[in-house]
Amino acid sequence: MSGNRSPDPVPAGTPHADRPPWPSRRRLLRLGVLAAGGLLATTAVPLIRSGPFPPPRRPLVHLDPRRAGIVRALGLFVIGHDHVRVPVDEVVDATLGALHESDRKLWLATLEILEAGTFAMALHLRPMSELAYEEGVAYLDSWGRSASATRRAMHMAIRKTVIASWYMDPRAWPVLGYEGPWVARFPVPTVPLRFPLRDPVRR
Repeated sequence: MSGNRSPDPVPAGTPHADRPPWPSRRRLLRLGVLAAGGLLATTAVPLIRSGPFPPPRRPLVHLDPRRAGIVRALGLFVIGHDHVRVPVDEVVDATLGALHESDRKLWLATLEILEAGTFAMALHLRPMSELAYEEGVAYLDSWGRSASATRRAMHMAIRKTVIASWYMDPRAWPVLGYEGPWVARFPVPTVPLRFPLRDPVRR
């Protein structure tokens, strides 16, 4: 009955022959950065604002003063007015230091695209870091709700980094009502062990 033989099952994880594999989130982010960067380049949008950014309070390693200013604006739009409890640029700079160099460059390129995307994608006459609070929140939300998977991936990469970096700092915990690790606040009873231990099974 070779004529009625059913085809061999497709191994798990193998895409169908008539369908290309769906790109990973990191590949979507990389493709989105390249595509959006090309779009902004063709529209000749300047990536440097006219006024200087104030210097950060502490020397940073991976963020220059301009990018640190952009990250501080993101802190307001993502965290809200409580963002002043923790220097957003400092904690994000520390997170960037833990990333692989290629991922760090990709993140910084995405940051630049969000900063300048207000001109080409939201029809604002100012970069993202100069938007008012309501405008900045709406602008970021438009990226998160975009029909484009690449724009959503870019938005999520920036947003998650800012949120995770900020809330990992103990100075942000009161906003959540979190008093800190349980072990540090309460004594933990210990039971002294006597050696050698007797095996309860073998007598």
